[in-house]
Amino acid sequence: MAVTPERMAEGKMIFDSLVQHLNDIKLNFEAKELEDRFMIKFNMSGDDIPMRFFIYVNPNHQIITLHSPQPVTFPAEKIDEACKAICAINYRLSDGDFQIDIRDGEVLFNMSNCYAGSLIASDVFNYMLGMSINIVDEFNDKLLMLSKGMIDLDTLMKSLNY
Repeated sequence: MAVTPERMAEGKMIFDSLVQHLNDIKLNFEAKELEDRFMIKFNMSGDDIPMRFFIYVNPNHQIITLHSPQPVTFPAEKIDEACKAICAINYRLSDGDFQIDIRDGEVLFNMSNCYAGSLIASDVFNYMLGMSINIVDEFNDKLLMLSKGMIDLDTLMKSLNY
């Protein structure tokens, strides 16, 4: 479905406010206006593993989505174990979630926020960024160790107090 000019204008306004906010907090990022959406990408340094983030403003669905592809690919024989681990992690989260593509074992963190009929305040951007960075930093190493056989599912579950 083609994006209406009104929704593109609204999405551009959200995108521009997000870009301004990221400039205000002095985050180094790359912003792109695509044909039907807007994208921002940036990197962060965590406690252990560098993190990549992509923010998409989707005017058609009136949603901001933050994605963080994880440096994890689970082999086919570990997909069931990965799904259990990701379900246990997601059970603890109040916002956002980890997702796994069961076809290739790739893992992604996802958080979304709807902006239909409203502007998004800087506090909401800060929340999305801060919460996502903290969650990814907390769990990316655990998922990577599980994928490489450095820990087993029981160890990961114990670390979650599950």
